[in-house]
Amino acid sequence: MKFLEEFGVKKIEEYYNILTQKEQKRYSSVSALFGSSYIIKLSILAFLIGFFSTVPIIWFEVEWRVFDTKEIEYKYIVYYIVIFTLLVLVEFYLLFILGFYSIAYYIFHLQYIKEIDSIHLTQEEFLALFSRTVMELPEHHKSQHNINHHELNNFDIATFSIVYKLKVILSNFLLKFIAKKLLTRSSLRIYIPYLAAVGTGIWDGVVFYKSVKHAHYKIMVRYTIDILLKEKIDILIESEHIKAMLSRYYYYGEYNNNFEYLLHQISYHAPIDYNKDIYLQDGIYPKCNEKLLALIFCFRENLHSKKERELIESIGNKELLKETRKALKRGDTNYIDNYISQL
Repeated sequence: MKFLEEFGVKKIEEYYNILTQKEQKRYSSVSALFGSSYIIKLSILAFLIGFFSTVPIIWFEVEWRVFDTKEIEYKYIVYYIVIFTLLVLVEFYLLFILGFYSIAYYIFHLQYIKEIDSIHLTQEEFLALFSRTVMELPEHHKSQHNINHHELNNFDIATFSIVYKLKVILSNFLLKFIAKKLLTRSSLRIYIPYLAAVGTGIWDGVVFYKSVKHAHYKIMVRYTIDILLKEKIDILIESEHIKAMLSRYYYYGEYNNNFEYLLHQISYHAPIDYNKDIYLQDGIYPKCNEKLLALIFCFRENLHSKKERELIESIGNKELLKETRKALKRGDTNYIDNYISQL
């Protein structure tokens, strides 16, 4: 995975350097950048990549009758598998390149927005993080806090990756099956196999869109952490709040790059006891600043664990968490600044 990450970093740097040589329009705020139509345009390109890389696959499938059980010719099956593999690899490569370009585009423009320019998104740490985000690779588990992440539950990452890798097969069979049922007696039935190309294109466009939005979210979480450290370090070093954060860290076995960064910065100001038994006490949570704990739960974009959701229920302020997560997604720095000022 390391060589894939490095490939992504080099590509992001390459496209960033190209963008610096061009005259670009400027955005007035993070929310204006994140809410621009640019991501839609790139998602349409991702759709086209998926569509045009799948059409030849289907053409060979139909021409050689690969799945016709009455006339099986094994040499055509071999040819089909080779062509299928090559075209899927080309599809993935183009989608990754498009993802790296989009990251470079957003980093370039964020450097000119006052709220974000202090985060230094061109540092290798961030570029590696973005590279892995685009390629749907899990984060490195390099904890500096004596926390064991070897037993991490990464089912959400693994499941998403497997589904993504099987998307072409799923779209081919599922869409064609549905289309055959709907268009059995229609004159359009000869085009049924090609509907799979539309499905693949839509899938690629949606996955691309979500990947870039996930990168946006990571940027906003780091912005939030830096404001917290600057404005509310006294709250963060209070023992009960540190316990609340560490408790979640241990309780769910979750590694998070931004969360690791927060703990590292806190450790400069206050020693942290890493006794696992202390942080697994459920009684810690009710003693904590509710708004701070809700904000901390937003550092992860989606909550997959049942225990995480149960804990949110115990906090009793789901609407607050929902609104905060929406603000992070749209890049609303004013909302985050006001939220932190009221802690």
